[in-house]
Amino acid sequence: MVLSKKQLLGSLLLLSILYLLGCNNHKPNKTRKKSDYQEIKVTRVKFNYNQTFEIKEIKKGHSISDIFVSGIGFQNSSNTIKYADVYPFEDLIITDIDTDGFEELYIITRSAGSGSYAELIGITSIKGKSYKTIYIPEYDNKLDTTYNYLNGYMGHDSIYVNNKQLCREFPIYKPTDYNANPTGGKRKIIYKLVEYNNSFSLQVDSVKMLN
Repeated sequence: MVLSKKQLLGSLLLLSILYLLGCNNHKPNKTRKKSDYQEIKVTRVKFNYNQTFEIKEIKKGHSISDIFVSGIGFQNSSNTIKYADVYPFEDLIITDIDTDGFEELYIITRSAGSGSYAELIGITSIKGKSYKTIYIPEYDNKLDTTYNYLNGYMGHDSIYVNNKQLCREFPIYKPTDYNANPTGGKRKIIYKLVEYNNSFSLQVDSVKMLN
């Protein structure tokens, strides 16, 4: 059977459409939803009398994390405390700076980038039976307060314990200083733990200038 010119053009058009539809079915899906970045790290640390804290960090990006702290072996508490959108976990300290016989847990977090700002998350044992977050005024965003002892602070701080004193040192920057060249010396802050609203608060005990 001989096809007319009109029939031949119609057949070619139909074959072209079918070919294009077949090709489109094999194209990669460019609109696929990208999964959220997550890196999970779990740290367990012994605490006081056969008790344990489990610290779980979920990194939501290079510079931000959610940190979850759960206590194990506490008589009156087993809840998980969440600290959302904080700097990534760097280190931890266990000490008893108020010398009441019950240790505290301090988690050091640090910002990414050249500033390298450190912050503290504190958790205290309540008579070894339960635990609560230690209130630290410096990191309370609701407070509109200027702390003179932080004048010139631009990160690069170190936090450590010396003779059961919680210490923080950082270089002091003058207004014209570059990030890599502070010229104002160093400042050392020593903290104390005090009772506050049926819990505890970390307060400044003394401030010293270092050479």
